[in-house]
Amino acid sequence: MKTKLCKHCRSEIDKKAKVCPYCGKKQGSGILAKIVGFFLIFVGLTAILGGGNSGSSGTTKTVTVPKDTDSSVKVTVTDFSEMTYEEIQKWSEENKIAVEISNVYSNDVPDGGFISQSKEAGSQVSEGSRITISYSLGEEPPQEYQNALKRAQRYSDNMHMSRERIYRQLTSDYGEKFEKDAAEWALEHLNADYKYNALKKAEDYSSMYMSKNRIYSQLVSTYGENFTPEEAQYAVDNLEADYFKNALEKAEDYSNSMYMSKKRIYDQLVSTYGEDFTPEEAQYAIDNLEADYFKNALMTAKNYHSAMGMSANEIYNQLVSSYGEGFTAEEAQYAIDHLNDSQ
Repeated sequence: MKTKLCKHCRSEIDKKAKVCPYCGKKQGSGILAKIVGFFLIFVGLTAILGGGNSGSSGTTKTVTVPKDTDSSVKVTVTDFSEMTYEEIQKWSEENKIAVEISNVYSNDVPDGGFISQSKEAGSQVSEGSRITISYSLGEEPPQEYQNALKRAQRYSDNMHMSRERIYRQLTSDYGEKFEKDAAEWALEHLNADYKYNALKKAEDYSSMYMSKNRIYSQLVSTYGENFTPEEAQYAVDNLEADYFKNALEKAEDYSNSMYMSKKRIYDQLVSTYGEDFTPEEAQYAIDNLEADYFKNALMTAKNYHSAMGMSANEIYNQLVSSYGEGFTAEEAQYAIDHLNDSQ
C-alpha cells in the first residue's frame, strides 16, 4: 500500500485517503501538500498571473538552488505528472535542479491534480536550472476565501501560530474579522507544518529562559499558543535547549531584581506554580549563582521598613520565616544591623 503523511497530524495514512483516520481531518490538496511539506522552503505568497480556465492566482513555494552546480552539465527533464513527492525530491537532488511548486486555481483540473511543468519532458536544461511544476487548487473560490488563505499563510509562516490560534485570529472582531466559512476554508487549504510551528515557538520561549515544563504548558494552553499535545510534545522533544542555563538565568533575575534568599529562589525555580524546573536544574542554578544574600536581605528589609512601616523585630521574623523570605539568621541579623544605613 502506498502511503502519505497527513498534512495536519503528520501520521502515515493510505495515499488515497481523503480523511485522516487518526485526526479525522480532510486531506485537501493531497500530493501537493506533501510535496511542499517534504522538501520545500517557503519564500512567500506570490501572485501567479494568467488567463483562461487554469492559472488564476494562487501560491508559489520555491526551493533553494542546489549548491556546487556545473552549468555545462546537461540534464534531461523527466515527466513529473505521475511522480510522488519522494520521487520528485530524489530526482531534484540527483540532478541538481531546483523545483518551484506553483499552486493555481483551475476549473478543469481537480484539486491536487497536476497541471503542467515549465520545461517539457525530454528537453535539456543545465544543472542549477529551475523548473516550475503547477498543481491545481481546484475551482477558484470567492475572493474573501482567497484573502483569508493569504492571511492564514502569513500567520503560519511568519508568526508560527497553531491551527486554533490562526482560526481565532482570522475570525476575531479584534483580528481579521473573516466569516467562519472563509476561515475554515483557508485552514483546510493552508500549507502548514504545525509541529514545526510549535518548535519555533518553543525556541522563542527558551530564549526567555523557561523550563521544559513551562514551555510545554505555554504551548498547549488555551490562553497561550493552543497547539495540540502531540505538536507541543514534538516541540519540546526536538528543542535544543540548555535548561540548566535557563534555570541559572532565572535565578539571577530573582536575585538581582527581587532580592530573594537562596531558599526562596530554589523554591520558586522548582514550584509548579513558579518556573517548574527539575530539582537538578534548580540546584545547578543555586550552586552557580553569584549572589550576595546579605545584600538581598538588607534590600528586602528596607522595603518592609519603608513600604509597610514594620518594626525591626517584625522585619527580622519575616526575613527568617520559612513562610516568608527564608533568609538565614545571619543574613537577617545583618539586615537589621544595617537597616538605617544610608544607601
